[in-house]
Formats: sequence, structure tokens, C-alpha cells
Amino acid sequence: MTIDHARIYGAYAPGKIILSGEYSVIHGQPAIACAVNQFAYVEIEAEESGPSKLEMPQQSYQADFNSDQLEQLHTTITQRYQQFQSGNLAIEDVLGNKDNLIPFAVAHTQEYLKCFAPVHLAIDCEIPLGSGMGSSATISVAIIEAVASIYERTLTDEERFKLSFSCEQMIHGNPSGLDNRVAIHGGMLKMEKGKIWKLDHSFPALKAYFTGRPQVTTGECVSKVLQNFPKGHEIWLRFERTTKKLLTALIQAEQFIFRDAIRENHQLLNEIGVVPENINAQIAELESQGFAAKVCGAGAIRGPNAGIVICTGEPSPQLIKQFGWKELKLRGDSRGLRKVEVVI
Repeated sequence: MTIDHARIYGAYAPGKIILSGEYSVIHGQPAIACAVNQFAYVEIEAEESGPSKLEMPQQSYQADFNSDQLEQLHTTITQRYQQFQSGNLAIEDVLGNKDNLIPFAVAHTQEYLKCFAPVHLAIDCEIPLGSGMGSSATISVAIIEAVASIYERTLTDEERFKLSFSCEQMIHGNPSGLDNRVAIHGGMLKMEKGKIWKLDHSFPALKAYFTGRPQVTTGECVSKVLQNFPKGHEIWLRFERTTKKLLTALIQAEQFIFRDAIRENHQLLNEIGVVPENINAQIAELESQGFAAKVCGAGAIRGPNAGIVICTGEPSPQLIKQFGWKELKLRGDSRGLRKVEVVI
């Protein structure tokens, strides 16, 4: 294997918002999601010798791993995930530390490619972390593409998905794979029973707000919801009907039906217990003024923050400021994963 030390490779991928179908997509019901213009960037270059150097400055994360250490971490985390699957370990204990997703993704890609030369990898993520916009899947997708690039290997989209989905399992337990698909393909996607369709629709007229990072992980929320509402529960059919209603509204450009579908999705998320009481009260205030809003992503099973909320219409900035929310200027991203190459 020959590595060109005179090149820096990079990859970046978009985050996402879910319009409808959170949680129910895990059971095979349809969900609709859009890639957005907030990205995770990964830059990588080959090291002549020594350990791999991994860093994410915004998380104050910096670590060195030699090949044996990366292999051992990969083995340990994989074994912990097997314990989680057996019901003997909580999902939040699989990685041990959320930052271990970074070396796991590197090691998982190296193991797959059978290429173990050391690298220097740095991550910059615009996406609010752990807040329902798919940051972990997006970071994993970008890491996998960057690592493959440094070894001059070209992955198929299915390889990118399988590798990044394995990473997503370590942090979320039982993910649907929707986040990974959106990060790879971009645009607006429908997922149902594990299959995807790219929809020919532009990003809808929505406002997006950051309510604060939840105190719980998506994995914890998913485990709790699946415990209380197992596969076959009638609520998942109600999610399916709502998502189909929203898709029809998009196709027919029916603004009021779209608003009603957003409200119905919010009510369903409320019923499964992932909308904090204060966020629910704030959404009720928006509804009283003629808007529709919903938590976008996992929400939270405890604590005051719910990550991202999307809203139809144009609520007053004064009201949003009163809520303590921060507006995100989101647009759709049609391209998905990209890679770049720089000659030093």
C-alpha cells in the first residue's frame, strides 16, 4: 500500500431534519427527512510514523492511538454492543465516552479496508451535537470517507452506509439508518421498511430553532420509547398515517394540510414522552397563534431541552426570544457527502 504524504484529503456531509416519522421509522413505518446546510467537516493526512492523531477542537477532544490501541478499542466497543443487544448493558455504556465514536469510526474503516497506517484527522462540526440533526451519523460518514481517501480506496454508497450504520449502532443502539442515508445522498428522502426514495421536493417553508442540547442521548430515548411502545403498538400506525398525510400535502402544495400533519406529529411525539413539558407549553403557544411546530429528532425523555424544533410560518422574534430559542438559518442541501483533495 502506497500513501501520498503530499496530500491532505477532506470530506464533509450534511445534517438533517425529520419532517415526520421519528421513532416509527425504526419499526418500518415511513419517515421523511431533508438534508440541510449545516455540515460536519473532516480533514485527514497521512503520518510518516507513530500513532494516529485524532482531534475535534470544539469538543476539546484530542487523542493519540497506535494501531494496537485502535484495534483494542474497536474490539471492546463491539463486545459491549453485543452485551447491549443481550439486555446486559445500557446503550450509553457501549461507547463509554461519546468521543470514542471518533476512534471507533477510524478503526472500523481501517479494519474493513485492511489498511492501518497512521493518520492525523481533525473534525469541525457546524451541526448542534446530540440535538436531533444527525450529528453522529454525519460525523461517521465524513470520517469513513476521509479515511478511505487517504488509503486511495473508493467506497460504494452501500459500503459507506454499512460502515457508518455500524458506528451509529454503537451510540444509538437501534437506529433506523435514516440519518446515514441523508448524510450520504442529500436532498429530501423517504424511508420505509429500510428502503429509501429520493423525493423531488425543495426544502419546505419552515423555521428551525435550537432549544438547547438535551440532557439525554438519542440512544437512551430510543431504548425508553421502544420499551414503552413496542413493535406492533397502534401508535406506530398513527405515525404512518400522519407521515403519509404530510407527504400528500407536500406533493399537492397544500399548506394547511401540511400544518395539520406537523401538529399531529407533535401530538404523537408528546404521547410517546419525548417532548419536555416546557417545550410542549411553548409549542401550544405557537399553535394558539395559528402556527404548527414539533420537536425534530429524538427530543428528550427528561430535562428542559429538546434539541431542534421546526415551525411553520413566521413567529415573532420577540416570542422566540422569550422562549430562549435560537433560530437556525437552514436551507436544503441536495448533494450529500462530498470529498476534497489538497496538494501540500
